[in-house]
Amino acid sequence: MRFIKVYDLKEDFRQIQNVQRVTLQTADFGLKPDHGLFGSAEWWSAIEKGLMPLKVVEGRISRPQIGTSQDFPMFEMETSEGLQSWEKHGEDKHYKLGKKVRINYVIQEFKKPLGKQTHTNIIVTLEIEK
Repeated sequence: MRFIKVYDLKEDFRQIQNVQRVTLQTADFGLKPDHGLFGSAEWWSAIEKGLMPLKVVEGRISRPQIGTSQDFPMFEMETSEGLQSWEKHGEDKHYKLGKKVRINYVIQEFKKPLGKQTHTNIIVTLEIEK
């Protein structure tokens, strides 16, 4: 099975800048810099060394588009553990019903909880069946 990489965080300079700005300029929002500032060389090194374990989830697209927000378009995938929703990255044309998906991600804690949420899953790479 061949996959194409539709997203790579290392190439998403705008996302890295936005998260860094919020983290540096606010006390209540942003991510804990426990392993370095998000997207920095230190942060990437922590992933490479396994200090922030890179996790993998695989499944099939069960709903190519969920929600109505254009700010954070989402898709749903069916995994061995059930249905999961993830933020879409890359072009919509790749998100077809039934296509296999592989996401590499890390878990990152918020500075302060957002409601009941204490952390978020940060997509590092997202690949979809060609």
